[in-house]
Amino acid sequence: MKVLPFSVGVCCLFISIAVTNSCKTKQNEPSSDVAPLILVHGGAGSIPEEWVEPKNLGMKAAVRAGYKVLEESGSVLDAVEAAIKVMEDDEAFNSGRGSKLNIFGHVEMDASIMEGASMKAGAVASIGGIRHPVAAARVVMENSSHVLVVGEGAERLARKFGVEEADEDWLVTNYSRYLLDEYLKQHNLTHLENEDVWDSPVMGRQGGTGTVGAVAFMNGRLAAATSTGGITGKLPGRVGDSPLVGQGVFADDDSVAVSCTGTGETFMRAGVARRIGYKVGEGSTAQEAVGEALEFMEQRVGGNGGAIAVDKFGQIGIEWNSEMMAWAWGRSGKLHYGIHRGEDFVEDL
Repeated sequence: MKVLPFSVGVCCLFISIAVTNSCKTKQNEPSSDVAPLILVHGGAGSIPEEWVEPKNLGMKAAVRAGYKVLEESGSVLDAVEAAIKVMEDDEAFNSGRGSKLNIFGHVEMDASIMEGASMKAGAVASIGGIRHPVAAARVVMENSSHVLVVGEGAERLARKFGVEEADEDWLVTNYSRYLLDEYLKQHNLTHLENEDVWDSPVMGRQGGTGTVGAVAFMNGRLAAATSTGGITGKLPGRVGDSPLVGQGVFADDDSVAVSCTGTGETFMRAGVARRIGYKVGEGSTAQEAVGEALEFMEQRVGGNGGAIAVDKFGQIGIEWNSEMMAWAWGRSGKLHYGIHRGEDFVEDL
């Protein structure tokens, strides 16, 4: 056996280690060659048949709006905001116009937005009179030292920085009124005065789902946003997971961007969005991480819903444990969408 001189052996060992480390670094670094992506959801749960096509149309419009922003500005933050705004204007979704009503028939909306580069975030909760709650959330992120502002303070801050206002009559739709009327009839509350309603045993026992969300990827940059009107018949001031970082929204350029939809209380207890981030950080794919986080929630605290995610490599995750979830994404000239499990409709972006 031929023995290499010591100096040559050390040199070869050094080169071998360097090459190996270089390969590992490249494997762990986001690639600029991966095409930009915008991925949205339009809520999870049981979606009535008459709302399937409106939701599909709305999601496709949201994807196209977000992708156009990605192409023109390259800003993932602008892209998720643009996508959410489209759905906040569409009464097919439970956010902005079309928000579900609290027990007394009023709109109280929650929203959040987060970017992955510095992990800055902004959120609002229990607000009314604002056309685009996601824009109000971004005002909090960019014009205050806070992350979450609620109620009147959030509304005043939004108005101060020019966020468009909207009358409650515009935000409330016939369908949201119908849902509340049915809820009141179901629980025999229609004959009660407001103060008497507080004494009802069903107060604070409401459940339900319905949210919109978006995540975006471009050149290793990530962002996420979530917006909701909450649940029909909720207590005034009730807040779910949507405006809470690590619960209903999360973004970190080192791992993943996430938006959740479903039973807000269980998503909060299980920390679903942050759990997805941890799983991706440990080496799971975005798809695996979303599934694992939802399974953990279901086993430990119950609840149903879904989540969308895109990791730092541009790989997506879409999963739900509810009956349905509305989702759509666009990349490389193609737009994919679906609501029922197994669907993957494709058309030109």
